[in-house]
Amino acid sequence: MEERARQHENGTEVGLSQAVVGCCHPENDYFYRQKMQDWEPAGIAQVHTAFSAVTGHPARFVQNAIANAADTVWQAIEDGAYIYVCGDGRRMAPAVREALAEIDPCGGRPPRPLLHHRSRPCRRSSALCHRTGSP
Repeated sequence: MEERARQHENGTEVGLSQAVVGCCHPENDYFYRQKMQDWEPAGIAQVHTAFSAVTGHPARFVQNAIANAADTVWQAIEDGAYIYVCGDGRRMAPAVREALAEIDPCGGRPPRPLLHHRSRPCRRSSALCHRTGSP
């Protein structure tokens, strides 16, 4: 998204990204918070948040934030968006895939291969990054 922000700054038209960010608490571990807050009014990204340690927040986990923004997220997918998931490959990634299947108006069977993925290590050794989307 930083590259898209640079392109935008240089006058290139970029599509609106849907960023779903999950962490424990926004004051403790919301990485790139300021950048994402700057990207929203610039029209670079719409940010959806999930905070597992904040009582009363509308989304506890990333999959909850996806469900809360179902129409927006699904429209982005229909428009050809790629989905990048970085987090716990054992629990979070399957939960995100399930959330995407649940918001699918085709009943979890999209007309194109939505959940094709490749994995690679993230910066933290306990995490996996998945690139999902059309091959």
